[in-house]
Amino acid sequence: MVDKSEPNIVVTDAPEATDTAVIADGLRGYNTSRAGYDDYRPLAVFVTDPATGKVLGGLYGGSYLGQLRVDRFFLPEGLRRWRIGSRVLAMAEAGGGGAAARLRARYAEHNGDPGAGVLSQAGL
Repeated sequence: MVDKSEPNIVVTDAPEATDTAVIADGLRGYNTSRAGYDDYRPLAVFVTDPATGKVLGGLYGGSYLGQLRVDRFFLPEGLRRWRIGSRVLAMAEAGGGGAAARLRARYAEHNGDPGAGVLSQAGL
């Protein structure tokens, strides 16, 4: 923005990928500059048909700066029992995973280790 006029605020139900990229890239750049590292990893946990291997449901998202993010999670109604959803979430936490362990390691690396115990006590 060159001049000092107030920016427009626009609501849309059809955002362009280039426009949402400005937000995603800007936030990622800001967070990386503050944290001093960028450890984003995509993650998916799929529930598949045992006979065909076809994906029936699951979740996808990623881990970033010690946090697991789930973008979408779906299971067909017929699979919403046997604790499959709980197992999918547990696998995502473990697979995104080590996200908490990486956070502890980075904290210890940047702060000389004493604070790592605090994160462990907090369950991270």
